[in-house]
Order: sequence, then structure tokens, then C-alpha cells
Amino acid sequence: WPGELETICLPAAGGAVALSSEACETYRAAVAALRAATAARYAAAARDALDALLAAFGERYATLKRERSGVDFEDLELLACELLRRPEIGARYRERLVHVMVDELQDTNRVQLQLVDLLAGAGALFMVGDAQQSIYGFRHADVELFEQRGRKLAARGARISLRTNFRSRPELLAVINAAFTTALGGERFRPLVPGRGAGVPDADPPAELLLVDKGAAWEAEGLAAPWRLAEARALARRVATLIDAGACAAGDVVVLTRATTDLQTYERALEAAGVPTYVIGGRGYWGHPQVVELLAYLRALANPRDQEAWYGTLLSRLCGLSLDGLVVVAAGAREQLTAADADRLAGFEAWFAGERAATPRLAVEQLLARALDASGYDAAILALPGGRRRLANVRKLMRLGREWEAREGLDLRGFLAFAEQRARGAGSGGGAAGAGRESEAPVESEGLDAVRLMSIHRAKGLEFPVVCVADLGRGPSYRPELIRIGREGADADAPRLGLRLARPGTGARIAALDYDELGGERQLAEHAEERRLFYVAMTRAQERLILSGAADLGGRSNRSTPIGWIAPALGVELDGPPAQPIVTTALGVRVTLISEEHPGSRVEIGRQPAARRVAAPERPPLVPEASMPPPTAQLASISYSSLALYERCGYRFYAERVLGLPQTADPGPTIERTRASKRPADGGAPPSATAREAGTLVHRALQALDFRRPTPPAALPAELRPLVAAFIDSDLRRRLAGAPDVRREQPFSFPLGAVLVTGTFDVLAREPGAGAGTRSLVVDYKTDRLDGADPAVVARLYATQRLIYALAALRAGAEQVEVVHLFLEASDRPAGESFVAADADRLGHELARRAEPLLAGRFEVSAEPHRVICAGCPAAGGLCSWPLEVAMRSAADPLF
Repeated sequence: WPGELETICLPAAGGAVALSSEACETYRAAVAALRAATAARYAAAARDALDALLAAFGERYATLKRERSGVDFEDLELLACELLRRPEIGARYRERLVHVMVDELQDTNRVQLQLVDLLAGAGALFMVGDAQQSIYGFRHADVELFEQRGRKLAARGARISLRTNFRSRPELLAVINAAFTTALGGERFRPLVPGRGAGVPDADPPAELLLVDKGAAWEAEGLAAPWRLAEARALARRVATLIDAGACAAGDVVVLTRATTDLQTYERALEAAGVPTYVIGGRGYWGHPQVVELLAYLRALANPRDQEAWYGTLLSRLCGLSLDGLVVVAAGAREQLTAADADRLAGFEAWFAGERAATPRLAVEQLLARALDASGYDAAILALPGGRRRLANVRKLMRLGREWEAREGLDLRGFLAFAEQRARGAGSGGGAAGAGRESEAPVESEGLDAVRLMSIHRAKGLEFPVVCVADLGRGPSYRPELIRIGREGADADAPRLGLRLARPGTGARIAALDYDELGGERQLAEHAEERRLFYVAMTRAQERLILSGAADLGGRSNRSTPIGWIAPALGVELDGPPAQPIVTTALGVRVTLISEEHPGSRVEIGRQPAARRVAAPERPPLVPEASMPPPTAQLASISYSSLALYERCGYRFYAERVLGLPQTADPGPTIERTRASKRPADGGAPPSATAREAGTLVHRALQALDFRRPTPPAALPAELRPLVAAFIDSDLRRRLAGAPDVRREQPFSFPLGAVLVTGTFDVLAREPGAGAGTRSLVVDYKTDRLDGADPAVVARLYATQRLIYALAALRAGAEQVEVVHLFLEASDRPAGESFVAADADRLGHELARRAEPLLAGRFEVSAEPHRVICAGCPAAGGLCSWPLEVAMRSAADPLF
């Protein structure tokens, strides 16, 4: 009704009838009563129909679960409660448990709390929680249950409050406490007490707000809202400034958002600013550009009439067609293509036709490996910011294909359906509730020096030196539910129901039963949880907190966005732009205005490098191509094992030691032919230890052996005991027993130019020589399988190791050194070589000559690949230019 009118004009046969204000109220009440009665009538029918539908669904679902002997997560909770309510079962468990501790109690629901009480009984129950960190309402967590339990315990004197925070610096806690005293409600909020002392004062305040003017004329690029792009660039520029100034490392920084929807916008802005990134969760993996491009390529192989996939492939680095060229192709005017685009397209289409013909007999991993090899795609993405991470994501897609096909067999369409399902799961539920969230492929462990991007829910329980809470200008996405369910206060037996109905025959919507009341209560609960969510985000910070968000500074409301309450809580009013571009609030928070008047607010995203043109080979090349000159490795140290790996294949060394890529699951045979690696010749049972394990076990046994009073170790597998027994009976063991100074597992290091050569002697013995303590004996245990070969001949494989060991001993002061390789299969025939102090210079020059290609950064692919060298190599079948079938051939097979 128009509120300013005191009368209502009703149409009548003879004109209009004027009603008094009292009659208006009566009429309003009558209409409201009529609407309520109509809604109640429809609601009763809808409620009964829904009740019958739900009952039928429940029965059918339960039947299907019983037929499959399956339960879902809710069943686990409900069935566990049902079992524990049985006296004979519940009592037995309660008798076994003296103490029960529950962590994160604020994130439990009513059923889970019942389960805890049934399990603990009257015993000692210890519960830990923080109502201010209850952020899982979407999983039905009920913070009121925690508060109720806390009040009961407090009344018994059984509640202890822990308020000391040892994570954040005191100046930062002062800002957070002041802000959330207002935001979370004065009496219910419990301020944190700093447990750290004040550090050295910084020139910059520990808390700052980057405030983007939402109403400024930002340039639209189609990637996201213009104001969000401006905010992402401003935040990226601030993070890059801190890193460049040495205030923090990239790995110290995390960017947190409430939803993962626009994480890619912040990722792109950071990379454009030269900052490495790593996305955790959300659509971070399935939305990654390289994954999107390669999945489009696979979709085009499966169905070349998939126009979206075909156009995406043409535009990707696999083909390199320009955007203008794609428009021309889509318009059916190929004759108008530039010469460069026409050349690229012709070459790609010829090659693609061959790949499509081969698709039915090739695995997903092979299809992708051939595409990378033919197009130079791997080299192109490695040249981009965060290239190692990008390449790791590609390798992860290849691994997912391999694992899926190991279960399901060759079926490209099936794998694409699997990937689509995983991608949909990753995107469901906003920032936290997605069922199938997929992180990017890790390049390294926790030592990864990159800015992490994740949702606030993922960061709960973690801490970071620098926390950036971004996208504070994002408003909520309200969806009017058809059904709302609640209860009357704490009474679980008083359920409430609300329905939103469509009136038959009209477009009207009717709110029935307790729909509006439940909606209002839910909105209050969601607003409270939003504040707790950002409290969790801000308390992750140890040293510095950066908040960023866009606000409407033109006088319109910001109440629906987090910035609308966070900014006032920090002392920043949003009724107009600040008087200065940079101001400091009374709480000590620095506020930087990002608007079109300040040109520094823009950071341009550079164009991606063009892809290398795709050739159209008739078959996969057998001769390696020098397609990717890797950058010079900045090595701090080298060892015999690294030199040996480099001598076998420089490119594998680059993949493992420089890129840090992990070996694949099947390491294959090793260069050491360990006797435990083969089945006994008599066809008996295979040995109990693998090749690698056997070498480790024997070395440990010899390390613990007393040379003067040797006792054969009983814990060794039976097939390995003869090796140790033969050593005990050898002259070399007796020689070591007579040495006055014997050291085991002795580490060493010495300089070679700008790098350090490191290693460990199995045994280093000092023997009487020409001068006291100047004669050294170095013993290196070998578990190689000799198969009748002369140990002295096999020892030639270890010339570099002897060189390093001799040089290390001579530089440590020995006048003479004997390096002995003891092949345990022939302990009576040690293979050794002696050196004197005068050999040190010659040995040093020889080692420098052997290490020079490695130190110069030349990483050549092995000219004779085979399984012994290539098995387990992370570059095999992808980065390496040798086809996988060549890399996995037997060493005896001819290459051509």
C-alpha cells in the first residue's frame, strides 16, 4: 500500500469510494488474513505432498543402500549413535575410554554432539573450541550448541578461557580486537591477549586497507568485473613491492578469499607483477589455463565437430593461431588469413589429422606427450611466469589420465567425462563446500617459494607471516529457497517449516507457514558467520595484514558486502572518498585509495608469448630435438651421485635436480645390478627385499658391524646374510680391524671453483704410513650383481667416484690414499687404486673437466636412451624429445 495515503480508492459501479484511514487498516487486515488463509490452504497440501515424497525417497534410498551394503556419511553418525545407545555396546566402549577429547567443538552439529556424549558418558570429557571461529554453518554446524555447553560448564566451574595469542604481533592484535569488538558484538566477543613481545617497529603499519573505488571508470577486459581487476592489480603491486624490498618472501604470503570464483583474477595479476603463485583448492587446477587448453585438445581429438574445443585448441599454444585469425576461420574466410596464420593452421591441421587417426590406440598420456613434443608447448609454458608450476599441472593431467586408464582401459571419451565430473565437483559449493576440490600440482613441498591463494575455510588452523584478505567488495549471492526448515529455540522436537509456493494460474509467489520468519533468522545467522569467517582470516596473520576490496564511494549502500562493515570497524567511513589518497585511521590502519585519479592503480597484464609453430611430422621423431635450451643451473654443490646422474642423462638431471620434478612411480631397474633384484636361478621364491631395499639393509648391517669382534647380524633376510658373512671372512675386514682410527659414514666436502663437492665415505681408516696419520684407506661397499664379471672391470664404472674420494682424502691431509670398491659378492677380490699427494692437482683438473658441462648448464638428452637410464624419469614421455617407446626399450635393443 502507498504509505503516504490515508485513503484507498476502490473501483465501484458508480465511480470511486473514499475510505477512512480506519477502514483502510481494516481492509489491509482483511486482505492479509485472506492471503494467510490462502497460503495456509496451499501450504497444507504442499506440505503433505512433500512429506509423502520425502518418505518414499527415504525408503527407496535406504533400500538401494542395503542392496549395495553401503552407507553415507550421515548414516555413519546416526548408526553410531544408535549402536552406542544399546547398553551392552555403549557400556563396553565407555569402560574402555578413560578420557575423551574433542577438538573444534564449535564446528559440531546436534547429532555429532550426541555421539560424543554417548561415547564419553560420565567419564572425563575434555572439549576445546572457539565460538569466534565457527564458520561451518553450511555443514550444519551449530555454534549455539557450543555456547550452551560452555554456559553449563561455566556454571560448574569447569570452563577455562584461553585468550593468549602467540601467533600475531601485538600491534596487529590491537587492530583485530578493536575491529571485531564492534563487528562480533561487544559482550560476546573475547579479545585476544598478545603472547609475543613487541618487535622492532616497522616504517609501515602492520595493518592496511587497499580501498578501490567501485564507481571509477575502470577499463573492462572481460575477465572479471572492472573494479575487481583494479583491486587484484593493486594488491599484486603491493605484494610485489614488499617482496622486492626484502620485507618478506613470496612463500610468506597468502591471499585469502571467501569464495574461489575469482581466484584466477588475483593469480593472473600476481603473475603479471612477476610474483610466483600456487592455487590451493577450488577450481585452481581445473580452471588453470594449461589444463583448460589440453582438455580442449583432447575433446577435439574425441570429437572434431566440438566447435568450442576446436576453436580453443587453435587459439592455444598447440597451434598458435592469432585471435584475429580465429575470427577469420570462424567466419569461413580462410583466404583472408595472414601468411603466418595460414602457415600455422595448415601445419597444425595436417599433424592433427594424423593424431586423430592414431587416437584409438594411444593412451591419454601418450596423446598429450606427443602434442607437447611436436608443438614445443612445454618450452613455451616454462618461459612464462610460474613456468615450473604450470608444467607440473600439465604433468598432473598426464598422470590423472594414466591412473584412470589403468582402472578403465583406453577410452578417451570416458576420461573426458571423468575430468568434466571432477571439474564440476571442484566448482560446486562456492569456496568451501565443493565436493571435488582439486589443488594445483605441487612442484615442491612446503618449501615452495610462491604466494599461495586459497579460500578462508582452507586456511583455518594455518598461519602465515603476511595475510592478504581480498575481494571484500563481493556481495552475497542470495537464492530464495523453496523450503526452509528450523526449530523452536533449542527444542529439537519442535520443528518449523516454511514453504515458498507459486500460486496456480498466476505468477505470484506465496510465502507460507514460517517461511519469512525462518528467512530472517537465517539471514542473521549468516551475517554473524560471515563476521566470524573474516575474523578467522585476519587472525591467520603473524606480521602483516593487508585487506583489499572495492566499495561504492558515491553514497550508495555497501551494507551487503563485507567491506561495508569491515571498513567502518577499522575507522573508515564509506560515505565518500577519503580526503587524501593515503590516510591512517585512529586504529593505526593505513588506507590507500585506488581510483582512476591515481594512475599507479593500474598494472597491465602482458601478452603471452606466441607458441612455436607446429610441424607436421609423418611419425614421431627418433632423433632428439634441441627444442628447449634450459637456463643455466645455479648449483651450490655437486656430489658423485649428481655427476653420475648427469653423465647418464643431462636432461634427466635437469628435470630432477633443477626443476625439482619428482620421479614417476616406477623407478625401473637401477644401474647397480643388486642381487636381490632377480628371482633365483633355480626358480624358487623371489627374495624378500627389493633391489634398493637390499642395498640399504646391507649397508646398515656393515655400518653397525664391529670389525674386531664381528657378529653376523641375525635380522638380515636370508638371501643377504652370505654377503655380510663373506665380508667378515675377508682380508679387508681384518685390515680394518687393525687400523688405529676407523670412521664410518664420514661426510666430506671441498671446493671446486664456485661450488662445493660433497659426499660420504662408507669407511675411512687411518693407517700407519710414511708419516703418522697420513695414510688413508677409503672403503666403498658395492652390492652390484657381478654375474661372474671381474670386479676390477666392473669398478671402471666408478672412476668418477674414485677420483672424488681420492681428492677428498688428499685435501684432508693424507700423503697416500687407497680407494677400494668392495663388491660384496667377491669380498676376496677388492678392486682398488692408490694415489699420492702429488696427484692432487691432476685429480682436481680432471674433476673440473668432468663437471664443466654440468656447471655450464648444458643439459643434453642421452644419445642412447633405454629403460635402465630412463625408467622413473619425470621427463620421460613428456618433456623429453625421445618418444616413450624408445626411452623404455631394453638396453640391448638397437636404436635404428
